[in-house]
Amino acid sequence: MVHLPIHLADEAKIAGPVQYRWMYLIERELRKLKSYVRNKCHPEGSIAEGYLVEECLTFCSRYLPGIETKFNQPSRNADNEEGNNESLSIFSKTGHGMGKEEIIFLDPLILSQAHRHVLFNCEEVTAFIKQINITHIHSEQFPKWFETKRVQQEGDNAVSEDLKRLAQGPNKMISRFKKYMINGFRFRIKEVDLKTKTQNSGVVVIAKTSSFASVKDKNPILGDVSYFGRLTDVIELDYYGGRKVTLFKCDWVDVNSSRGIKKDELGFTLVNLNSSLNTDELFVLATQAIQVFYVADPVEKDWHVAVITKPRDLFNMEENEVEDDGELLVANESYSGQRLEELPDNFDITALVRDNMPGTVMMITFTNS
Repeated sequence: MVHLPIHLADEAKIAGPVQYRWMYLIERELRKLKSYVRNKCHPEGSIAEGYLVEECLTFCSRYLPGIETKFNQPSRNADNEEGNNESLSIFSKTGHGMGKEEIIFLDPLILSQAHRHVLFNCEEVTAFIKQINITHIHSEQFPKWFETKRVQQEGDNAVSEDLKRLAQGPNKMISRFKKYMINGFRFRIKEVDLKTKTQNSGVVVIAKTSSFASVKDKNPILGDVSYFGRLTDVIELDYYGGRKVTLFKCDWVDVNSSRGIKKDELGFTLVNLNSSLNTDELFVLATQAIQVFYVADPVEKDWHVAVITKPRDLFNMEENEVEDDGELLVANESYSGQRLEELPDNFDITALVRDNMPGTVMMITFTNS
């Protein structure tokens, strides 16, 4: 190994880039074939049988729809359950509950708050919201007004069946979960998190919120505000006919004061989980939730650093331009990731095509038979 750095440099100058002469690909394939051996008395037969099984699975995964193999099976955090494409956007189901499902009767006040949040976050209801001036008083009366307004348009073909179900309100019996998979995250309610060493109850939601510069300011500015909280309950509202909406109930941190959220000198966001936000908007759509971890600050008591995470199996693949000209692609081949045109002028570049060997002339004769 002492002489290796010297010989590698000479070898690269003589033979060119290593990717044209390495054995790594062949060695990997041989390692894979060796893993097929189950009976050491007959290694060749085991390799042949294992190779045949993998070829069959590959064929099924590519050409036979609906057959699950190890090549096309869903990932561990898959949540690609989708509802009816023709239904309202609010009924598009993309997650699923984990563990035992509990059927309960929800408190009427909590149920009305959840239903109101669903209406305000449905794109198809936006046209009805614009017809009236929504204020704090009107927002509580909007569900009843929306149901009455929809009844008046009973003969209108524009009113879909899903909109009718939405206006009638959900079933009083709802489904409750302690764990839920959505957006590639595994969420757990706070009650379960307290019994484990891991943390999966942190939730952050980025919402559009109107803010005022002062009390006398009459021109609000619409901007993104991050709301941090802990997940306390997961409920699934049933609007009949398979139309369901999943909501997260959270304890939100007060973002309107420095006692609930702040930035340190390093730019990290710190939240005080003991500072609760005084609001009746406890719910958020499960599709809007992003998972966050709270790391306790060792210096300041009750403060935690909020670390927003990315879901598993999500990769940011940058698009690289590919040269169409094959000759140009060979000429620009890299040495250890450095492009040839970027090398110093005094660097001795060996041609990728050897010119010190005599050529071979081949003569092909075609005859008519």
